[in-house]
Amino acid sequence: ELFTLGSVETMNEKAYQIGFGETVVGDPAHVFARLDEAREVTAEDVRRVSRSVLRPGRRSIVHVVPEGA
Repeated sequence: ELFTLGSVETMNEKAYQIGFGETVVGDPAHVFARLDEAREVTAEDVRRVSRSVLRPGRRSIVHVVPEGA
């Protein structure tokens, strides 16, 4: 499940997160642990994961050229 900090802004979204936590994890307050985990991610964490996932040999490059150019 995709989780973003924006996923707890409305009452409906909060209710969903509480229900998800209770149903899947067995803890309705699990969303707070997930918020804490998200806050602990550093720029270096993102760089490290990016380097392992976004490899030059595993990408597609699309060049878009306008008609008439």
